[in-house]
Amino acid sequence: MIAFLELLGRLVASTLETALSASSPASLVALAGMAGAVGLVAILATAGLRSLVALVTSLQVSERLARPVEPADRARLLTQSDPDADGRPRPRAPGYALQTA
Repeated sequence: MIAFLELLGRLVASTLETALSASSPASLVALAGMAGAVGLVAILATAGLRSLVALVTSLQVSERLARPVEPADRARLLTQSDPDADGRPRPRAPGYALQTA
C-alpha cells in the first residue's frame, strides 16, 4: 500500500510539473486523466468498503436468526401481578368464562 501511495505521489508530482511548466494540451489531458484515475480508485474503494460492511451486517443478522427468541414462560407470567399506582397487586381476571343470565 505504501508503494502504491509513493507511486501515486510521484505521478502527481510529475504531472503537475509537466502541466505547470509547459501548458500544452497534452499536459492538461494528462492532468485530467490523472484526476479521473484518482476519482475512479476512490469510487472503487468506497464500493468495496460498503460491500464489506454489508457482508459483516448480514453475518450478524444471520447469527441472531440462528438463535430464535424463545417465548416467555406463561406460568411464570401468570403468577406475577402488575401493581397499581399504590403498589398493591391488581386483581386478575377469572380463568374461565362466566355464564351470563
